[in-house]
Amino acid sequence: MVISVDGAEPDVETAARYGIRTVHLPMEYSGISQEDGWRLVKAVGIGSEGVYVHCHKGLHRGPTAVALLCMALEAWPATFAERWMHIAGTSEVYAGLYDSVKNFRVPSAEDLENIPEGPVEPVEVSPLVECMVQIENRFETLRGFAANEYLSLETQPGRAARNESVLLWELFREARRTGLGGELGFDYEERLTSAEVAAEFLHEQLGQLERDGSRLALATVNAALESMARECAGCHRVHRD
Repeated sequence: MVISVDGAEPDVETAARYGIRTVHLPMEYSGISQEDGWRLVKAVGIGSEGVYVHCHKGLHRGPTAVALLCMALEAWPATFAERWMHIAGTSEVYAGLYDSVKNFRVPSAEDLENIPEGPVEPVEVSPLVECMVQIENRFETLRGFAANEYLSLETQPGRAARNESVLLWELFREARRTGLGGELGFDYEERLTSAEVAAEFLHEQLGQLERDGSRLALATVNAALESMARECAGCHRVHRD
């Protein structure tokens, strides 16, 4: 069984073809509620098959979900669960995730009886979440290219770093143009514009790297990528985490 705590909808049909049951319980970086923690426990308790917990990076929400499961099913104390999160790489920036573990109350049999039975169908996500998932995917692909000095990758045949950067730039531009997430206010809109500018600059510098291949051009591209990462992290701290 796969439990996806990611915002993106899992590919249930493909998983089913291989006999894998899928449960979709999207979680927030700001923390996992008591009820959602119990839903995790209930989902695992439905069957006896092995369980794989999935999230986008495998570092933050996924390990937190595993920590809650182990507290409920393996009698882990909260201190042990927190240690596991550190080992897994869960950042302390996401204080709400650590609080979820500190404050988690292991459900009783009666508590679990009140949680609905049966598989949890994929949850429809908002256009903003869907867009941000695509942005994260493009950004992680560029991280992979960065590790190889932006040369072609065997794991990404037919894809080029500069092409990925223009698609990333377009995602930010369309999000701003269509007012996606506008309900978050002026600060978010300013941050989105800054991210768009950073993505455009990254694309331009990748073009320069293609033209001259110098170490200076490579350093400039790496700096542009890190600048963009900071733009995203700053926005996440205010509007997501």
